[in-house]
Amino acid sequence: MLIIWTYKKQHHQSQHIKKISSHVKSKVIPIIEENLRANTSIKVKVLNYQCKLSFYLKKKANITISDYIERLIRYTRCEEASLITSLIYIDRICEETPLVLTEHNIYRVVLASLITAIKYNEDEIYSNNFYAKVGGIPREELDRIEYEFLKLINYSLYVNTDTFQKYKVYIKQYRG
Repeated sequence: MLIIWTYKKQHHQSQHIKKISSHVKSKVIPIIEENLRANTSIKVKVLNYQCKLSFYLKKKANITISDYIERLIRYTRCEEASLITSLIYIDRICEETPLVLTEHNIYRVVLASLITAIKYNEDEIYSNNFYAKVGGIPREELDRIEYEFLKLINYSLYVNTDTFQKYKVYIKQYRG
């Protein structure tokens, strides 16, 4: 049910790290890594669909997904609620589309999901130029994956309280 995709200023930065409890952050990253490992045996049929999406990378990234998520959290200074919401968005997409998370798309899916969650949930947001730099991609590419992400999620960004709380509890109890 949950996690179905088996698959400010500089001196405020240290305060931000405390916004996302270390417990939640330490659980979200292994959840994503575990689901990614589970999907490494995906066959050609699904991969043909994957290659058509803007999220697809031909080469593996030079950074681990764990380090990439840490980077996104650190520089975007996202709130815990946005991080949890981004997982909900990823689940929605994986449930409603043929998208399967692999090492070739996880980076851009996580980036698009987190940026979308931040823009929907938070009062202070940055420009796409900033988010693109943090994500390590050109702004035009970020615009494209953000648009594609919104289409895949059918622009359904609202998360009800019950769903949010279920994910929050799941993440806190995760023992991966």
